[in-house]
Amino acid sequence: MKYNFNTQEKEISDKFDSSFSDESEILSKLFFHMEDFIEQLNKNGQIKDDCFPYWTMEIFLVNNVTLLYSSFDRLRNGYLGISQSLLRPVVESISLSVYFFEFPKDEKKYRKNPKSFYTKLKALNYDGWIEGVLQRIDNEGSKFAKCDLEKGQSWYNFLFKSLGEEACNFLHSNPIYIYSVVYSGQIDSKEQYAYGPNWPKDIVMKNALWKIIESLLLNLIVMDRIFDKYIVKNDINFIKEVVDKLNSWKKEYNEYVPEK
Repeated sequence: MKYNFNTQEKEISDKFDSSFSDESEILSKLFFHMEDFIEQLNKNGQIKDDCFPYWTMEIFLVNNVTLLYSSFDRLRNGYLGISQSLLRPVVESISLSVYFFEFPKDEKKYRKNPKSFYTKLKALNYDGWIEGVLQRIDNEGSKFAKCDLEKGQSWYNFLFKSLGEEACNFLHSNPIYIYSVVYSGQIDSKEQYAYGPNWPKDIVMKNALWKIIESLLLNLIVMDRIFDKYIVKNDINFIKEVVDKLNSWKKEYNEYVPEK
């Protein structure tokens, strides 16, 4: 077993940079916009550490920048599972930020006792954890633009089904997902264990990168809406361009990997 993976990481990162330069540039621009938002909030000094729920929402969304950059860095160096597992807390923070914007009184309950917060959700006939958070936003929320549920547009689909569900598979001890990344080469051949970095199929790596882009995009959109009184708005044309490219990629990926 090799404990120093510098050579493999270098080979993978070089291949990653040459294969996904366009996607990496999109991600870089999104990070730039996100950092600009953070600087504006810091400069204005509007959100104090006793200004709830806004302080909590800002902390969640700002912390996601570190998680998303780490996710990108791990993927670029060949650690698919680690990269995607980092998206799970990102999804949770975005979901809770939207929820506390819609239902600000619940933020205090969450801050003091998250367990009692989720107990309340179940008492309202919603599921536990993030599923219930997103279900209530879709059913009762009014501050964000309403999703067209008949067309399958919902916060539940955007955040949990598209991102959170798969991230949980990587995060938890799921043997199917572990099996898909512990062997290098073809899984069926079991040529050798992939103890360190690994490059699965190109389309798998590309889809993982688009998951990071999608997560950062949603983080940016949510931050833009919540703190619209304190920050200059997004470059809407760039955001629309990214959304169009994201939807185009999803269509391409779904044609390659049809839903079961």
